[in-house]
Amino acid sequence: MPIPAYINFMEHKLGEGWQRFFTVPNDISMSTGLVPLTNGVNIPWTTPHVISGFLVSGWRGAVLNIVQILVSTAVYYPFFRTADKLAYDTEQENERLEQQQTNTQFAEQGIVEKG
Repeated sequence: MPIPAYINFMEHKLGEGWQRFFTVPNDISMSTGLVPLTNGVNIPWTTPHVISGFLVSGWRGAVLNIVQILVSTAVYYPFFRTADKLAYDTEQENERLEQQQTNTQFAEQGIVEKG
């Protein structure tokens, strides 16, 4: 199962509360003055995160984006590891079955595998 399926599953299970996980710290950081309010610049949606934070809220906005990226990485990493482990286990099982099938075919043909 691909990794996006796990991410979608997680977002489905956590619902809208998950989105508030990031909006509340943003609101708090802006309301307390840690990060200045946005300056109203319209930037293209394809602008990379740290650059967009810098353009909209200065260097503190860029730092906030870096913190968001680190938190997102920490949150999603366990799901990535689970998907990777499942894929690895499936790959190992497929290799084992393929080797077993090859050995069976050799045995049926009377070929002895060396090594």
